[in-house]
Amino acid sequence: MSTVFDDFCGEATAFINPTDVIKPLSEFPEICITTFSQNIITEFIENNDTKIIANLYSANGILPVYEIKYNNMSVGVFLSRVGAPACVVGLEEIIALGAKKIIQFGICGEIS
Repeated sequence: MSTVFDDFCGEATAFINPTDVIKPLSEFPEICITTFSQNIITEFIENNDTKIIANLYSANGILPVYEIKYNNMSVGVFLSRVGAPACVVGLEEIIALGAKKIIQFGICGEIS
């Protein structure tokens, strides 16, 4: 019996790609920071000079992508959805928009 592992296609372009429906934004930041905590995002935008530069869309609603200037660099900041599939969809959209580096941090504590 043949499996997906037997028929793996090593082509760089998939059959369906985020870039098929999302076009890059020319001024989109190459670096983006994301977290799963709405409280962190809310505090961040309240205490910094940010502007909305894009939106991520899903059946669960719209998530804005904010831009902040840091050391003369443009950095994107956005909320990740919880759950691997939903989170990865957002990351795929961010990459399609133009991000090259993504810093993602969670909201769990540490073991003492």
